[in-house]
This record gives sequence, structure tokens and C-alpha cells, in this order.
Amino acid sequence: MAVAAELGEWFERYFERLDALHTQIAQLPAEHLGATVQDLVRPWLLDDANGIVGADYIGESAGQMRFEWWLAPMQDNPLFAAGSEINRLQLEQREYADYVRDYRSLEWYSVPHSSGRRHITGPFVDHLCICDYVLTLTIPVTGSAEGIVGLDLRVRDVEPALQRLLLGLDGPAALVSAHGRVITSSDPRDGLGALIAPESLENSDVVTGTSLLVVRSQN
Repeated sequence: MAVAAELGEWFERYFERLDALHTQIAQLPAEHLGATVQDLVRPWLLDDANGIVGADYIGESAGQMRFEWWLAPMQDNPLFAAGSEINRLQLEQREYADYVRDYRSLEWYSVPHSSGRRHITGPFVDHLCICDYVLTLTIPVTGSAEGIVGLDLRVRDVEPALQRLLLGLDGPAALVSAHGRVITSSDPRDGLGALIAPESLENSDVVTGTSLLVVRSQN
């Protein structure tokens, strides 16, 4: 399906960013990781047009956990004051962040780490960073800085672009995760985060290079 391929190309642009980031940090010594990754993702996070609201590296280097995650400045983020600069996610300042301190069991980390392949997690409400629906794109990092590099896309920011591609079909359809959760849909009956019936997934096409599905609506 042409639309599934076009959606794949759309997501590929973001994975290309992560591939480049991986190449640049894979062999860095631990003491250089923090400042380097901040400098590399800062232009992404200051670009309002790309939908990226968080990015960086999470993993282990020199036997120590490294949670180098940076957030874009947002006027409507309930967790940070409005500003014009990026913010580092400080886990120690989050009383409700215990679940992410052992990140190795979380989907956005465990799947790429165990499979050695790229992964898209979500849509899910990110209560840790922005209290809004996001997609988290991650790829595994090998070398001295084992872990993942990733980025968060706020769904409502990228939905218009995804909708335009879905409207290229000859009927209503939804873009969903491999688990059947709606990311966006040209069918008003399918809301963000809703679960598509399992039998509907049989009438779907895989988005090229991802595990996402395009599911045609049933009449």
C-alpha cells in the first residue's frame, strides 16, 4: 500500500536522526556523554516544527546508569515553567518516578535492547515529562555506552501530518500500534488511545520499517 510506505518514510526521517546520534555517541567516554548529547539534541528540541518534545540517551556507561533526557521548552507543559531553553529531566525531583528508575523493564528500552532493532512505543500518556500523549522512538546503542537513544513525539503536534497521509486512502482508516491502540484516524469513531478490535487488525497493512499498522475502517 502506497500510504503505508509514505508513513514509513515519514517515520524514517526521525530514525535517521537517532542513527546519527548513535554513531556520534557510541564510543564516547562516560565523562563526555552528558554535555555531548545535550549539544546534539538541542537543535531538535528548539525546532517547534518537528514535534519532538524530548530526546537523548539512556543506559549504562562505565558501570553507571545514565539518564540523559532533555525536554523541549513548551508553553503548556504543566510540569515545567514556560521558557525558551531545553530542560533536563531530573528523576530525583520526581516523587512518582520510581517506575522509571529501573528503566530496563520498560518497553521503550527493553524491546530495542533485547531485539537489537528500532522500536516505537505508544501512544501513551507521558506522566513523567509532559502529561500528554506521545510516541517514543528508540534504537539500541552498542559500544562503551550501552543503552538506547530515543525521542518523544507529542501526538497532537504530528497528527496533522499523519492525517494528511491517511487521507490519501480511498476510505477512512486508522494508524495504530502493533497492539491496536489508535495514534490517529480519519474515522471520527476512532479516538486517540482507543483500542481497535483484534479482528479489525486482520484488515491492515504494516507501515514500512515499523511495527505500526494502517487499519481500514469497517462499515
